[in-house]
Amino acid sequence: MAGGWTFRPEIALRDTFYTQQLTPAAVIGSPITNAINRRSFDASFELRPPAAARIFARPRFHYRLKHSFEPRAIYHYTRGIENFPRIIRFDERDIVSDTNDLEVGVVNRLYAKPLAPGCEDGPEPKPALTRQCAETPREILTWELGQKVFFDRDFGGALVPGRRNVFTSTADFSGIAFLTDPRRLSPVISRLRLRPNLRSSLQWDLDYDMKKGRISSSSVFADYHVKDIFFGAGHTYLVTPGEILTSALTTVAAPSKFDQFRLLLGYGNPNQRGVTAASTVGFDVRSNFIQYAASQATYNWDCCGVTVEYRRLALGALRNENQFRFAFTLANVGTFGTLKRQERVY
Repeated sequence: MAGGWTFRPEIALRDTFYTQQLTPAAVIGSPITNAINRRSFDASFELRPPAAARIFARPRFHYRLKHSFEPRAIYHYTRGIENFPRIIRFDERDIVSDTNDLEVGVVNRLYAKPLAPGCEDGPEPKPALTRQCAETPREILTWELGQKVFFDRDFGGALVPGRRNVFTSTADFSGIAFLTDPRRLSPVISRLRLRPNLRSSLQWDLDYDMKKGRISSSSVFADYHVKDIFFGAGHTYLVTPGEILTSALTTVAAPSKFDQFRLLLGYGNPNQRGVTAASTVGFDVRSNFIQYAASQATYNWDCCGVTVEYRRLALGALRNENQFRFAFTLANVGTFGTLKRQERVY
């Protein structure tokens, strides 16, 4: 066992004032100039037992291995949001709803310390090997499993059956809209990160819906670096509850399954001085055409850096547009512009 018990409570009272609200009778809703106030009481309690760890006595491929097992439980409670249908959804602050849920999970970590030949011969290595035998361990694998239990199945009346509902308590956990009806358990999430060496990495995110007995999303991506050149490939599979999307021009049925491959090719390091550039493309297998393409370039000086990006979206009647974005970064200050960190190519 390593470490001790950790208990972290958080309690907050929040008040948000909106100058506009949604008309409650409309299906989608339209904004009207009528002020509305949103108050909430938030409480969360995080409990982390001591991590269990084991160091394997026998080296593997000249590596000393260590495995750690880190369980956790987080309880969320939010009350007071009785006007959720009338709140205009603009960003993540506007999807806060009443909730009463418990998140449980465990994180497995695997560390590896490189050993020079001869280090594994005994506890006292030869003097010439002391430095190689004492190198810092590196985390090569992280595997996280988690699930949520919802004690308030309709989220204080905010849940609308038959539609995809997105709330803070679900978006922060999975990132996939899985709420279409009241439910007790969320999908089981699996987050796997593998970095066997400093040149390559593998990420695999998987959500399994036990209620529907199927994989709701799977996203895997691998990349490799050769000096200043890096390239990668990935596959994304997503199953969504079908919806009818209505706009001012048309009404179309949203696709229920997505099956897309992604390719990435780039040059340079975005954290170093000089030029860095990369391009990515997404090909949809079911529709048999390129849905997404983006190119991004960055130039860094000692004090600052500039990033520009061009993005092309081709989603048929749902979305068909070109986007130009930029970001200006000042060292030790921050980043300004229209290009967010989570939207960058690299």
